[in-house]
Amino acid sequence: MADYPPYDLPPFDPSSPPPLVPPAVPPPIPTQAACMPSGISGNPLRQIARYQRAICLCVLTGMLVFMAFHALIQLRLYQPASRGQMPDLFGMLVVLVLIGTNLIATVSTFSLAIRLHGAGIGVLMGLLTLIPLVGLVVLLVVFRQATCVLKRHGIRVGLLGANPNTIC
Repeated sequence: MADYPPYDLPPFDPSSPPPLVPPAVPPPIPTQAACMPSGISGNPLRQIARYQRAICLCVLTGMLVFMAFHALIQLRLYQPASRGQMPDLFGMLVVLVLIGTNLIATVSTFSLAIRLHGAGIGVLMGLLTLIPLVGLVVLLVVFRQATCVLKRHGIRVGLLGANPNTIC
């Protein structure tokens, strides 16, 4: 083993003054114009992030309500109405919550598709969202496109989408 200092540094001299370090310069604050793509007014990235998060929360809410409802049935804590009987209040409430989350997800997908592709394709994707299985595929495609746009602009996208409050 050789007797030389690691990384070829000069030996430490306690009598020498410490090296001068320039003061840290804070990074520049991004302006509103720096956050926007050229030719688009308003803040479309914040709108895209808001609609993306709404879609994600609607899907999560729908899945949780659906799984909880079926878990209550399997555990025999809830007995749904038989055929020909009037559904009870709890069953109607679950159906209303699921319909509401689906409507909010449809409107958010429609608005997000308009922001990403324009009015024509946005209307087409909004209508396709109403078809049961096709709607899920359209929702996933639009969600993925929004994620790509946000990441391309340097915005961090997490499990619930991008946080609209962090976008300037």
